[in-house]
Amino acid sequence: MTIRSTTAVRPAAVDLAFWLWLGALGAGLAEMLLRWEEAGPGGIAVRTGLYAVLALVMVRMRDGRNWARLTLAVGLGVLGTLSLVAEPIGWLLDGNDLGAAIERADLTGLLVAGSRVLHLLCVLAATPLMFTGPAGDHFTTTRVTTR
Repeated sequence: MTIRSTTAVRPAAVDLAFWLWLGALGAGLAEMLLRWEEAGPGGIAVRTGLYAVLALVMVRMRDGRNWARLTLAVGLGVLGTLSLVAEPIGWLLDGNDLGAAIERADLTGLLVAGSRVLHLLCVLAATPLMFTGPAGDHFTTTRVTTR
């Protein structure tokens, strides 16, 4: 039998990172719902499944699983961030005018942009929190013992 034991109380930074990851997940879910027609039923099903898996990984990170911390850092912290910013950067590089786009934006467009900004801010805050000070120690002092 495998028993999970920790040598200390979970640091506040780990809990904060967990809640920030959930905030990022919520913002991604909000964007998906706002862009429902673009995604289609298949896209919605795939993203919903992915969000469920990510929520489980977030719980495992909070529990001190280093593999989960690394999965979040690389998968969402790096690759996820690139996916969030690639479309807007490409759009700007194509010569589009941000000011004009904001003036023409409808409510849905503004909400999608807001959810992306919130999503990005949560990821940028959560990623380093998992690696600093006591939070970093949490993943090295939490160990698996076998009975």
